[in-house]
Amino acid sequence: MKFKGFLNGTEMKRLRRNASRGFSLIEVAIALGFLSCALLMVAGLFPVGLSTLKAAMDETTESQIVQRISMNASLSNFHDLSSHFQGGVFYFDQEGEEFISSKHPTEKIYRVETRYTAPLLTPFSSADLSESLARIEIKISRNYSTAKTAGKTYFIYVATNGR
Repeated sequence: MKFKGFLNGTEMKRLRRNASRGFSLIEVAIALGFLSCALLMVAGLFPVGLSTLKAAMDETTESQIVQRISMNASLSNFHDLSSHFQGGVFYFDQEGEEFISSKHPTEKIYRVETRYTAPLLTPFSSADLSESLARIEIKISRNYSTAKTAGKTYFIYVATNGR
């Protein structure tokens, strides 16, 4: 008497051949579900990456602006620093180049305010320090932001250069 639950060798080969021909509908649906979840996660990272890139570009441009002002201050006559940098307002474009009036006004990306102050004296500092050292405050804000941002403030110190 032959039990119907068991398959002979020919039937097993036929079943293996049919089973290896493709995927079932459920397997395809599960694979598509995993793929769509992975793609949604990757797509969710794009806004974060773009905002990080923009922040890094702003930091780089701001450092270039501070370096440019620092270089101009160190090359200026020490006794003329107060007239050059007290209450000065400058505009810079997205590459950190100073704004030239012939450019289009929308290219004014960064607004830079400078203020000349004497350095803060401590009880341990020399009395003639204020005559040989100047402090310039540089406040950088972005013009392209719809919400007015407070910006960042940098301080540079300029020593007398003998001029």
